[in-house]
Amino acid sequence: MINAGDFSEGAIVYIPINTASISTGESVTITNFLNTDVHIHKNDSLTQRNNAAGITVSIDFDGITGNHLIKIDTSDDTVAGFWVANADYFIRIEGTTIEAKSVNVWVGMFSIENRAASKDLANATDGLGALKTLIDTIDTVVDAIKAKTDNLPADPADDSDIDAQLATIAGYLDTEIATILAAVDTEIAAIKAKTDNLPADPADDSDIDAQLATIAGYLDTEIAAILAAVDTEVAAVKAKTDNLPADPASETNVDANETKIDTIDTVVDAIKVVTDILNGLIEDVSGNRFTEKSLEQAPSGTGASAAAIADAVLDEALSEHVDAGSLGKKVGDQANPPSQILNDYKATGFSTHDAAAVKTAIEAAGSHLALIKAQTDNLPADPADDSDIDAQLATIAGYLDTEIAAILAAVDTEIAAIKAKTDNLPSDPASETNVDANETKIDTIDTVVDGIKAITDNLPDAGALSSLATAAALTTVDTVVDAVKAKTDNLPADPADDSDIDAQLATIAGYLDTEIATILAAVDTEIAAIKAKTDNLPSGIAKNVALSNFEFLMIDSTDHVSVKTGLTITAQISKDGGAFTSCTNSVAEIGSGLYKVNITQAEMNADIITLKFTSTGADQRTITITTS
Repeated sequence: MINAGDFSEGAIVYIPINTASISTGESVTITNFLNTDVHIHKNDSLTQRNNAAGITVSIDFDGITGNHLIKIDTSDDTVAGFWVANADYFIRIEGTTIEAKSVNVWVGMFSIENRAASKDLANATDGLGALKTLIDTIDTVVDAIKAKTDNLPADPADDSDIDAQLATIAGYLDTEIATILAAVDTEIAAIKAKTDNLPADPADDSDIDAQLATIAGYLDTEIAAILAAVDTEVAAVKAKTDNLPADPASETNVDANETKIDTIDTVVDAIKVVTDILNGLIEDVSGNRFTEKSLEQAPSGTGASAAAIADAVLDEALSEHVDAGSLGKKVGDQANPPSQILNDYKATGFSTHDAAAVKTAIEAAGSHLALIKAQTDNLPADPADDSDIDAQLATIAGYLDTEIAAILAAVDTEIAAIKAKTDNLPSDPASETNVDANETKIDTIDTVVDGIKAITDNLPDAGALSSLATAAALTTVDTVVDAVKAKTDNLPADPADDSDIDAQLATIAGYLDTEIATILAAVDTEIAAIKAKTDNLPSGIAKNVALSNFEFLMIDSTDHVSVKTGLTITAQISKDGGAFTSCTNSVAEIGSGLYKVNITQAEMNADIITLKFTSTGADQRTITITTS
């Protein structure tokens, strides 16, 4: 009879049975075996469950003669209340036929939640259900942890990897920052070169506005002075031109007058020749009169006077004077100027009776004309009148406005350029102390550069170096630099340095330590709870531990079905494939074909143990145990 074990309510129980020939012991089939032949007793009750519902019988299971299988579904509650926890069930078959003989035989037993371990496991508070809930919770936690760890690389970085990466990043940042600082220093040096000459307090908008106001005031004053001087000059010119006739003499008129004056000069010279002679003949004695010698032959009394004589000489036609060398001939050879010309130039008080006065007046008139001519020679053909002067002044004013606007625009441009440079100056430009400090740094840089130069002086010549920096190599460098730049563009304005990263890693490590410790503590708690429950579970058959009351069933060798009681049994043992030897302890009978034996620790000290039980009148029972 087989003890199938302890099961949960509703489980399916399988009971295998064997049938053999009563005479030969070889396997034979069973006939007249139906599920209604299976009878089941609960505990020691004489009331059996002889209802076939939920019971299946397979004869010659899997086509093997003499091997049969009974399947019992304890979830079938056709017989209400039969399948319950805390009960043992014994299975027997009756009324079947083996080799034409009717057979009734116990074939197996099982229990439903009627063993200590099973009861404990079935306990809803701390049994299998609670264990499953706990395991499900652990699964959820583990799944959450796994979801986070699935993205970890196969070989997550340890401290040394992180330190190496941080060192690489730090080196890269140091290089990049050094390059940036060098560029900044260059820019600052260029700015400083321009700002060194700036005043200590550069002009701001208000200063520039004040300067512009001053310049504008200065220009207004200067322009006013220029315009005043121009007005004065124009007034002086106007004062002179106001007395010019409405139609001043043109150059042609002046030339004609000069010709006339030249003719007059010639005539006057001729007259002077005559009057010089007259002066020698006239004396001034209470009035003019001829000298004695000149007038020795002159008529006396009321004869012709000197005036009459002069008039007669002057009035005589020139055509009458033909003798060479004579005064008349001399005068006749001239241009015969009309008498009105002389009249035009007669001076006030000019006496027809006094040749010297006439000469003086004529000379005075010629002198005045020369002065007038000297001033008018440079006048234009059409001197400017008031409207011309006003137009000129308007043109001059427009020119000055244009020039002044251009000057102001140029000044604005220059000021804007200056302002564009000064706008970017710091609110507090570098003082001399700052500059001195920078000069000290520059001196240090110069020293470092000198050291670098001492090394680079030994590098290959320019040709060799240029051959190293090929276009392909530079393209590769550009590509790498672009890739680096694409990553560094997203770096914060103040990237974390080693201390920041170490601090962050320390924070992360602390957080992970705390979380992992919490998880491990929770896992430990759950495991302890599980262990507390599993400690009471039956273990497998332990190796090297004595096994007491090992039970087995003996079958009658006559029919190979019926249990055999009252036997004296020989028990033997084989360890790990060794030869069978007698067991230390004797077999004791329990009853109903069941027997038991105590196996010692030494006999259990093997991985595979085979027990063989033999007795006259019974089939040999062989049982193999795998220890743990």
